[in-house]
Amino acid sequence: MKKVLLSLSTAALLFVPAVAAAKTKATTLAPAATAAPAATAKLVHINSANTKTLMTLPGIGAKIAADIIKNRPYKDLNDLQTKVKGLGATNVQKLAPLIDFK
Repeated sequence: MKKVLLSLSTAALLFVPAVAAAKTKATTLAPAATAAPAATAKLVHINSANTKTLMTLPGIGAKIAADIIKNRPYKDLNDLQTKVKGLGATNVQKLAPLIDFK
């Protein structure tokens, strides 16, 4: 039995036995769906979240979480970036879909 290698992703490979071309139809495998983090998880309320919750966000460690709490309240992403040292534009953009300012 001949084996055919199909690439599902860079991390996973699947071996499928080859079957005579006349008996099979080509099938396209779609990559796994990846939803935006905000669509599947609850937003973190930046103005009321505790240190432990803030530290679940990408790029937020104990020091930045403490600075976020210390400099509250925030009205928007720009205000957050301005008030919290060490929180650059790239990190703020990563946080944008994960936080709200309620």
